[in-house]
Amino acid sequence: MNESARSLAADVRTGRRSAREVTLEHLERAHATQSLGALWHLDDAGALRAAEGVDARRLRGEDPGALAGVPLVVKDSFAVAGMPRSGGIREPRVDSGDAAAVARLRSAGVVVLGKAAMHQLAWGTTGQCPNRPPVLNPRSPGRQPGGSSSGSAVSVAAGVTPIALGSDTAGSVRVPAAWCGVVGFRPRQESVSRAGMLPLAPSFDTVGWLAGDVADAQLVAGVLGALRPGVGDGEPTRLRVLVDAAALDAASPAL
Repeated sequence: MNESARSLAADVRTGRRSAREVTLEHLERAHATQSLGALWHLDDAGALRAAEGVDARRLRGEDPGALAGVPLVVKDSFAVAGMPRSGGIREPRVDSGDAAAVARLRSAGVVVLGKAAMHQLAWGTTGQCPNRPPVLNPRSPGRQPGGSSSGSAVSVAAGVTPIALGSDTAGSVRVPAAWCGVVGFRPRQESVSRAGMLPLAPSFDTVGWLAGDVADAQLVAGVLGALRPGVGDGEPTRLRVLVDAAALDAASPAL
């Protein structure tokens, strides 16, 4: 059963589990699901060092963060200090610093496990990249996972991590979220800094993320400052849901 970011952070913050223990469990899942092609790079040693830092802060009586010990994978279009980045178009180059969104998530206690696969240049909806292993949909391996944030969506759907960072220019978070059966969130473009993210179409590029449920997506939005004041402060008193009946008729619920 996949655990939510909320429950993992609560366990680490209260000391029921250590961030190191949580990280080891999710690294094991990451290695066990490598056949899905979702991850281009795993940094076991770096992730464990980060987890131990979270545990040390808690033991010192400091606030370890709203996402304390929560494992995260990052789309390869973002810079992560000490990790390679190619965007699927060049030999990987190791970044010396974190993208702004990655840095903000780290400050909230996340543990970055590695870099997620993506459609080459983030330009496409299949989520595949030439000269890279195919990225498979964990819900139905014979089908595409969607893109361009394919590895991020697959990682969440396969239970490798409860949340993942992606980018959305024209559906690159929302498409793989829908195809893999997870939650994708594209905030207002200006709400999260794109510094350290490879550009595709700067007037549309937006930092986005994927999660196992809406509450986890909202938690990430709060950490990244993507919620307008007052949004998410309480339960809605009235909720309207619009359903495209024609789309449902063409869907395959069993998948």
